[in-house]
Amino acid sequence: MAKPDLLCPITRTLCKDCSLYRGRHYSMPFCKFYRERTKGSARPVKQEPVTAESVKELSLMLEPWKTETSLSSGLESCRGVNLKITDIETDEVRYCPVEELESWDWGNPEQVRLIDGRQVTSFDQLVKMVVYLLEEGKEIDLFEGPRFMMLAGG
Repeated sequence: MAKPDLLCPITRTLCKDCSLYRGRHYSMPFCKFYRERTKGSARPVKQEPVTAESVKELSLMLEPWKTETSLSSGLESCRGVNLKITDIETDEVRYCPVEELESWDWGNPEQVRLIDGRQVTSFDQLVKMVVYLLEEGKEIDLFEGPRFMMLAGG
């Protein structure tokens, strides 16, 4: 006997069409533990409409350094700061002032730079991230290496 079509407990769409879990939880409604935990919770979830403010709020949560700070004022805040730069290929560690990094080739897609697990793609973004991390009191480590090593071939 075929299983009846079931709604995903998260997206409220058919479980086999679920893009989040790709059907991994398709059999969950048949588990006794799952049924006991969800009794009476089969009502649809009310969703708020997406607005420009909510998108901006979300992007600030994901990338809090994205502010209206200009490059010149950010550079003034970074003056005298040396970044710890680790080359992934050679495990070489060196310290370099932020101003010197402006001369790097930021348009080269083969070279990947990461700070705090996030990819840095421009000097402007680097300055904003450094200013934010300095305000937070966090240590700033920049990891640099070829794309195939940093992103596992991606």
